[in-house]
Amino acid sequence: MTPFWRSFKSLKWLYLYEVPVQNPHAAAELFMTHAFPGEKEPPIDLQHSVEKVVKGCAGLPLTLEVIGKYLKGKRNVKLWDEIAKALKNADSIRPVEGVWAKLRLSYDSLGERREGNVSRHGLSPTA
Repeated sequence: MTPFWRSFKSLKWLYLYEVPVQNPHAAAELFMTHAFPGEKEPPIDLQHSVEKVVKGCAGLPLTLEVIGKYLKGKRNVKLWDEIAKALKNADSIRPVEGVWAKLRLSYDSLGERREGNVSRHGLSPTA
């Protein structure tokens, strides 16, 4: 049993919810609306990095939205590639834990805005 699952050991009931994911085309569109609002294509110098980030988000809508908002206006290819690498590293974890790792990366990218956004959406920062 991994530490992730051990944290649920004391619960009497555990409901697993299958997260609906976006297909690749819809994922790219969702990401673009947040990272490059009003644009149909990313800047040429970021196209490859955008593809890697979108692929790394694995179709998870919340991750696509938060990472897209975080990267909005940022043109540093190195930063984009670091985010893509962190998302790819989350894939090396067991599937359910990988989802949590991606969501955690999304959460961490909120930075100082986190408290207001988290409480407004009813999410627990310790989840």
